[in-house]
Amino acid sequence: MGKIIELIDVTKNSLISKKKKNSEDKDNKILDKINLSIEEGEVVSILGDLSSGNKELIYVMSTLDTISSGMINCNDKRTDWMSEKDKMDVRLQEYGIILNEDMLIDNLNVEDNIRLLQGMNDAEAEEDYANDIIKTLAVDEIKEKNPRELSDVEYKKAVIATILLKQPKIIFAEDFVMDLEEDKALECIQILVDLAKKYHITLVYATSNDKVAEVADRVEKMSQGKMRILM
Repeated sequence: MGKIIELIDVTKNSLISKKKKNSEDKDNKILDKINLSIEEGEVVSILGDLSSGNKELIYVMSTLDTISSGMINCNDKRTDWMSEKDKMDVRLQEYGIILNEDMLIDNLNVEDNIRLLQGMNDAEAEEDYANDIIKTLAVDEIKEKNPRELSDVEYKKAVIATILLKQPKIIFAEDFVMDLEEDKALECIQILVDLAKKYHITLVYATSNDKVAEVADRVEKMSQGKMRILM
């Protein structure tokens, strides 16, 4: 087991700091010299409120957004140097990305949503692995449903299943359970963490909830764009 994610002095300037040159704005950064190392198979939560920058950190690590300076290395690839085409390829082939937004296509049922993403990824999960994911997330009970027919928890589980069945090496997750009641949020994140650890998938997720964060192997605290030491 070795290092799979490394960030060195990762900085992302805000639009304000790009436009204004005076000294009052030079420290206005969304991400401010972030240094972070994550081992293969490790589960790490990034804890912080909406202004902390943890969501933006997930976006830049997953190549959905760019950085102003620094270095991001994921799975032995320098992703901050990549072309947009190469970023798209790595997202399809190596990453699973879970966002706090509608991720399923409304006019397809759950089973067809899963098949669509697998087809885009040109990969079919091994039978034992797929059966375990489907059973654990109770996909058989909801596979014929349209996304609009799902409860909030069913929707999250369907998204988790869809992402896991593409067999990613790394999963990056925004605070996708933030709209659930705490017990339901903990249920969903615990299933995701358990399956990631069982199948040695590296998982990095953002959250503003202390209890949701503590499900991870390691908690990193962020505020105002910087990593903070947990007391």
